[in-house]
Amino acid sequence: MSRLNLLLFAICTIFISGCELLKISQNPYYNRGYQSEQDEVTQQNQQQLNTAASLLEAKNPNDAQNYIDAIDPNSLSAADLTRLQLLQAQISLSFGETEQARKYLRLIQSAYLTPTDKITYLRSRAIVLSLIGKPIESVKSRMTLEPLLSDMRQQFDNKRAILDTLRVLSAQLLQAKQPAAADELNGWLALASLIKASPQLSGNDPQLTQWHTRFQRHPANNAFLLAYLANSPKNIGNSPTIPTNIAIFLPESGAYAQAAQAIKAGFMAAYARAEKNPPPPTIHFYDSEVTNPVTLYYKAINAGAQLIIGPLNKEHVEQLANVKVLEVPVLTLNHIPGLSKANLYQFALSPIDEVNQITHRAVNDGYKKALLLTPKTELGERMQSYFETALQKRGGTLLKAKHYKPDINDYSTTLKDLLSITESEKRYTQLKALVPDLQFAPRRRQDAEVVLITAYPQDAKVLQTQIQQLSQAYNMPIYATPQIFNGVGTSTDNDLNNITFCDIPWVFDGAYKGALSQEALRSTWQQFPEIYLRLIAMGIDAYNLIPHLSQLKTVPYNGATGKLSLTDENRVQRQLVCAKFNHAKPQPLESYVQSYEKNSGNPVAH
Repeated sequence: MSRLNLLLFAICTIFISGCELLKISQNPYYNRGYQSEQDEVTQQNQQQLNTAASLLEAKNPNDAQNYIDAIDPNSLSAADLTRLQLLQAQISLSFGETEQARKYLRLIQSAYLTPTDKITYLRSRAIVLSLIGKPIESVKSRMTLEPLLSDMRQQFDNKRAILDTLRVLSAQLLQAKQPAAADELNGWLALASLIKASPQLSGNDPQLTQWHTRFQRHPANNAFLLAYLANSPKNIGNSPTIPTNIAIFLPESGAYAQAAQAIKAGFMAAYARAEKNPPPPTIHFYDSEVTNPVTLYYKAINAGAQLIIGPLNKEHVEQLANVKVLEVPVLTLNHIPGLSKANLYQFALSPIDEVNQITHRAVNDGYKKALLLTPKTELGERMQSYFETALQKRGGTLLKAKHYKPDINDYSTTLKDLLSITESEKRYTQLKALVPDLQFAPRRRQDAEVVLITAYPQDAKVLQTQIQQLSQAYNMPIYATPQIFNGVGTSTDNDLNNITFCDIPWVFDGAYKGALSQEALRSTWQQFPEIYLRLIAMGIDAYNLIPHLSQLKTVPYNGATGKLSLTDENRVQRQLVCAKFNHAKPQPLESYVQSYEKNSGNPVAH
């Protein structure tokens, strides 16, 4: 066949194929089948999103996340993708992952939000901005939200959140933030400043009348202000008053007695320094070791208790949680993961917060591939589980985990296994049989970027020394939970140099701004073993948190044990201060101190 005939044959073939493709694409049965498939995918995605939203509303964020994970974002329409991002932001907030929630909110294209979702978006944005220390931006988001709310209860809650957010700012800052114009924002700032300056302000106060005259069309109308200032459950619904009678459940004997005494010492130190106007609440202590906590609960209520603090024992917390309805709120002094109940708040020095914080720090510093060392104890097993979860959430990888036996002087066998040096030595033994004169230098694994450890100071010093010896010329970064620091510091802490860890602000000079600093309570904490040091700070916060519990979900509080906020499970979550050992002394990392100091309530005790 000539070249010309070949060329004509090829052209005809292409032309015929093109015609057939055109026929197929124009075939209504073909298009209908493709469209049907697309509709089915869209329907499945929307069903998954609806289920996730329902689970989230039912306070079940873990299962909601499972449904979200099953959705391919690339298969979503712009509107459904926006909804997915909003759900992800809400789930992140429920887990206390503020930065993650902020990331998802930034991705959202507001043009695709439904009216209902726009309300959720603005409310979530306001919460995130408040938690990251941007109260004015948070208020602006709530101001945008206000006209979208048709329910009076929601309108009241939104206005109250605006004032609660602004009232934690200092009087000087409130004045400095006020613009010259008599606009809505200026009205809120002026009102917050007025209430802060006059705590006993009433609805007929001349200053309030002047404010109304200046801001005549302001959303904070007279009806709202009367209810807000009265702080009455009849007017406000679920807004609690500051209790005048408090019951505290602590053991006076048994395994938890000394820990209870440390908490009590901190609590009473804060109580002693409380403002006398209004008068501080009446305190009644109950021995939780000799009486069932449920019996104690009703006994305390009959005696007029308006708030229960305690118990300390986890088993007692579980027993109290089994009460069908908690008529009076409870602030427990321990935490049970997964437990959630109305009127039950859980406050503890939870290792979950400690692991989340140090993992977040390590990943943020660029170390995502981690090795883990935890003690061969029940706590060590739990810590490994917490680290695995925390790393996975932040996109990190746990390469290998090992448990060590505490209180020994040589961890080389465990560390060689962790660093894969044992494998290197085995390869050398095998090769030496073939090459007798082979030179050998042990080689650690090269993919690891950081070692995460849970250890008390004495073990940590030995571990740090041996890790660096086995790492040869490379100084392996080590990040640790707060057990590494005794809270006071000794001259031998040089062996901990360069280790990064996160701890409560109370143990760092100048990090906690309240009057009840560690130095101020030196004579108190010196009566206890070092292991109970942080419990004194917990006692300080247990008292100072009382007037802040109702706002803690939206307005964090700067406490002795961290920047405190409330999760959807009503668990008090702590943001710690991170530090690095340098010349035997932990030096707080500036960015974390600044983050801790931003936007938070001032301590009650001055």
